[in-house]
Amino acid sequence: MPNVNLEKENVLGKSVVDVLVNAGLQNSKGEARRLIKNGGGYINNAKVTSAEATVNETDLIEGRLLLLAAGKKSKMLVRVQ
Repeated sequence: MPNVNLEKENVLGKSVVDVLVNAGLQNSKGEARRLIKNGGGYINNAKVTSAEATVNETDLIEGRLLLLAAGKKSKMLVRVQ
């Protein structure tokens, strides 16, 4: 599975749209918004229902991992440092 390391400041408190783009899963914020609007954005296999949603501490697995998905097959493991 593809993975990326991101700083905690670039993940926590940021919008899901920003995190999808920073992780390289989407090319632009517009694409990320469309993906979420059409029901294709996931955090830890839970559907993201709003483009305004933010990533918080409770979304992290073991306080350091985040699983992002764009659709069913495009996934990215984010290691938060």
